[in-house]
Amino acid sequence: MGDFNDLRSNEEKWGGRDRAEGIFREFNRFIRVNNLVDLGYQGVPWTWCNSWEGDGEVKERLDRCLCSTEWMQRYEKAQCNHVETEASNHLMLIVDTNLDNKRAKRRFYFDQRWTKNPETKNVIQGAWRKDHSGSRMFKVARKIRECHIAILEWREKVQGNSNVRIKKLKEKLSKVREGNGAGKSGQVVELKSQLSKAYKEEELYWSKKSRSKWLKEEDRNTAFFYSTVMAKRRRNTISTLQKNDGTWCKNEQKIEEEFSEYYKDLFATTNPDNFEDILAEIPSTIFGQMNEQLIRPVEENEIRQASFSMHPNKAPGTDMFYSFNLNGQKVGNIQPSRGIRQGDPLSPYLFIICAERLSCLIHKAVAKKELTGIKICKDSPTISHIFFAYDSLLCCQATKQEARKVKSILKKYGKALGQVVNFDKSAIFYSKNTTNQRKKEVKEELDNMKEARNGIYLGLPMAIGRSKTQVFGFVKRKINKKLQGWKQKLLSQWGKEILIKSVIMAMPTYVMACFSLPRGLCRQITAKIARFW
Repeated sequence: MGDFNDLRSNEEKWGGRDRAEGIFREFNRFIRVNNLVDLGYQGVPWTWCNSWEGDGEVKERLDRCLCSTEWMQRYEKAQCNHVETEASNHLMLIVDTNLDNKRAKRRFYFDQRWTKNPETKNVIQGAWRKDHSGSRMFKVARKIRECHIAILEWREKVQGNSNVRIKKLKEKLSKVREGNGAGKSGQVVELKSQLSKAYKEEELYWSKKSRSKWLKEEDRNTAFFYSTVMAKRRRNTISTLQKNDGTWCKNEQKIEEEFSEYYKDLFATTNPDNFEDILAEIPSTIFGQMNEQLIRPVEENEIRQASFSMHPNKAPGTDMFYSFNLNGQKVGNIQPSRGIRQGDPLSPYLFIICAERLSCLIHKAVAKKELTGIKICKDSPTISHIFFAYDSLLCCQATKQEARKVKSILKKYGKALGQVVNFDKSAIFYSKNTTNQRKKEVKEELDNMKEARNGIYLGLPMAIGRSKTQVFGFVKRKINKKLQGWKQKLLSQWGKEILIKSVIMAMPTYVMACFSLPRGLCRQITAKIARFW
């Protein structure tokens, strides 16, 4: 812990010119070779400031706390705080290892290791056969609850913790070998077999918690999986939260209340109206026979097919209420009233239906010549809009009239369906021959929406200047950040190969499908992968 006087990337620097990427290589290599983990920080993101004013001010994160995975395992909730001090232009680092370590109430998860034990099936069948009175859904809910209780009781009596079993088996094996008695070879073989089984169970447990789908079991990757889980848990821990008024919450109960209020407001309906104008633009495409097929009762085999098509390690939502995971604990109870939200299985279909209505409004405006759209060449069709997921690209002439019409369409659509434009994520992209006067008029009509200069649309740059290496440098930074997150000492050579082929090589594919990357950039990416290998 202290002043390393170095950075890991330009993301840890604010102000001044960016440093060359090669400067960070040695420091990152030092962290990677020694298998160290950055403890992170609480407070402002920088630790040094040159104390200049205006554009000359530079802030950097030169100080940090690095630790081993063993130390992190021992002090799981340790926290590094950046503290202001008047005695130096560096911030003071204080590591607190005595944080409140009370264990939160855990949710029930089906442990994949239980499937390896033949007794699991008998335990579940015995609990499921118990009789209950009530409706069918109530009976099913009670049976699932009984299975939950029976499995937990059986786990405590029989299976226990695989990590504890590993420790006990090692002690037994050590005692047998120290005895050097005759006829002990069979006992040694049996203990080795049990130890190997316990190792596999431990790896299976941590592989599920790490969510690393690209890496298979049977490669003794327990240390890697554990390191991944600890890093994810530390990254997801919320110890302070800034409220809308700028004040900070440090109490866990206050943080929970802020989360609940935010999501209740987010998932609440705005009670939209004025559906008639939107519905009037929708052409009828569903006829009688098609409608009968859509509203017919769901058959039993369809329910079974949908249920068994789920991933065996996944589970559907339990009810129509939502809660959130705060530092490993399930808190909150939110009943949503908004139809479109992330995580809702029907949301993508509802969104497509809504987007179709917006498309109809734009097509009608184009047909009335209220919107012009653009053409790629003389004989090409007119493009008025492009929709992709939650992103929309609207094309029109840079005039006050067309800008006013775009605003009117979006306002009508939002009033009827409850969706609104996020102006913080929206921008205007002008053609080269647009005058400053036209830009000013359009900007005023669209409520001073910012101009897109070097923006990103669908993950790709909207404009490419002279230096393609600089424009597409984000590809190299993403790969470098991913490689830094994996500790190569915890992976076998085969594990590294799978990582490179399934994750790293896929990252630039989307960009390369649209643009040709500079050769120099490709060589730099190849060199980074080779050093990791």
